[in-house]
Amino acid sequence: MHIRVVIVAALCFVVAAMPGCRGRRQSRQKPNQKQPLVSPNGKFVLTVPTEKNPKQGGSHRWWTVTISDRKGFQLYKDPDSGFAGWLNAYWVWDESDRVWLYNSDDGRVFFWEMASAASGRSSQPAEREWVKTEWNDDDPKVKSRGFFPPIEVYPDYVRRMKQPTP
Repeated sequence: MHIRVVIVAALCFVVAAMPGCRGRRQSRQKPNQKQPLVSPNGKFVLTVPTEKNPKQGGSHRWWTVTISDRKGFQLYKDPDSGFAGWLNAYWVWDESDRVWLYNSDDGRVFFWEMASAASGRSSQPAEREWVKTEWNDDDPKVKSRGFFPPIEVYPDYVRRMKQPTP
């Protein structure tokens, strides 16, 4: 009888503590890993879940950039995610509603933006689609577009190296 009382008391304690634990875990979420993350214009919602990718094979999970509208309709899902889910990735929106992702595995940076879809019918209005591009500091074609990765996309240990010292 005494053991049952102890077990019931322990279970009550665990159940009562669960909401508090959940809140603490969410409060530790890094600003550049927040999910879901609404775009600056409020039209898009970014999530970056870890999922199995049949193209990658095996049982590993991969960070997968997924963009939806505010009603939850999926607009884009990265079909070739190469961001290892067992390592860190960091993401933010910029002011122009581009998604930026820093891959801690290899230090590469990618961005996704809306671009006109290639259409063979010129009489039709241009559709828009999400396009993934790798950022490369040495690529003049990308740099000439006049925007750069937001410093917030980088984790603290990289950000300190990227910011000029006073």
